[in-house]
Order: sequence, then structure tokens, then C-alpha cells
Amino acid sequence: MVKKLLTPTEVTEESLDFSMIKEVGIGGEYLTQPKTAKLCKKEFFMPRLLNRESYASWESSGKKRIDERASLYLSKRLSQYTKPAIDEGVEQALAEFVHQRKSQSIDDR
Repeated sequence: MVKKLLTPTEVTEESLDFSMIKEVGIGGEYLTQPKTAKLCKKEFFMPRLLNRESYASWESSGKKRIDERASLYLSKRLSQYTKPAIDEGVEQALAEFVHQRKSQSIDDR
């Protein structure tokens, strides 16, 4: 979301689409235009953790703070995690590599 907010808005003939504005006209309805639907698929962002409900709705749904929502989301993700199949030799080599790197970072302190 932050990356999207920091990206400059493209201002070109295509992005402004004056032909569609002219076609729909003043007081027209843009939501059913094919280009609007196409842009909504990539421009619209619905955060998982932030609550966009009204205060009353948030309050009636349990008043969960963002850290509580994050904790629930993490617990759900962890409970659904399935360890991928990995060759035993590769797994052992990775474990040794991680151990070696951790030892190096401790020695560097």
C-alpha cells in the first residue's frame, strides 16, 4: 500500500481517457465502463489488518485493535501452514548453513 502511495500518478492521454469522459458525459455513470472495472482490479486495495468500518460497526464486531487482528491473522496462517517436501540432504545443508551464519553473527558482536 505504501509503495502504491509513493508511486507518482501517471498523467497521459490514455490514463485520463478523455474519449471515455466525452462518451459518458456530464452526470454519466463510470462504474460499468470496461476500463473502470479493469483499473479497479489493480488499483483498489483492501487492507487485511486495518479496519475500514465505522466506529459503531468496529465496536459491535468486538473492538479488536490492529495488534489483536494481526495476532489472529498470524495464528490462522501458522495453523494452515504445511511444511513443503524437501530432500533430507538439502534440509541438513540448510540447517548447517543457518547454524554457521548465526555463529558468525554472534562472533561479529
